[in-house]
Amino acid sequence: MTLQPGHEEALRRAGVVWVGLEDRPPKAVWHVWHDHAVLVVVGGSEQDLPGASTAVRGVVVVRPRGALSGRLADLPAAVSRLVPGSAAWETAVPVLAAARLNATGTDGLAERWASESLVLRLDLPGAGGRTDG
Repeated sequence: MTLQPGHEEALRRAGVVWVGLEDRPPKAVWHVWHDHAVLVVVGGSEQDLPGASTAVRGVVVVRPRGALSGRLADLPAAVSRLVPGSAAWETAVPVLAAARLNATGTDGLAERWASESLVLRLDLPGAGGRTDG
């Protein structure tokens, strides 16, 4: 299945999205929909997402807005880890930092993420895509 206009709108408006990496069951994580992809920060003092350090594929479960159950779609995702200092990192991290609710110590947030966390980009079929990392 590929991303449909209603799916993109649901991802844009949702505060959390369900992500499963490799064959692990999906887990709710906060995210940002940006540049035609789902962006998440995991590890360190941030949320946990099993498999984040090695996954190359995953699934993003798109749910109706405000729904605790039900699914609009289970979309396959290509997973990449953004490299601190790369163009993709420099574009994604300010967007993620601005959306990060209840962050402890927002000063130095990008540096903390670079040293202890992973920033993941999940590209979905039909959502455009990118070539840098």
